[in-house]
Amino acid sequence: MTQTDVRDWQQGLRRFAGKFYEDAFQQWKQTQVLPQNLIGVSTNSGNQFDTFLVNF
Repeated sequence: MTQTDVRDWQQGLRRFAGKFYEDAFQQWKQTQVLPQNLIGVSTNSGNQFDTFLVNF
């Protein structure tokens, strides 16, 4: 991971931390449906991101 990747990852950890997001994630894991309390919540900061598989 590049330094930018690590920084973005750390910012995401801070931004999406807390009971609200944890509860929504747990609900999604059980139902595979986006919880209603997240519909209409904008989490798009205008940044683009990519996902990568990191092999250890």
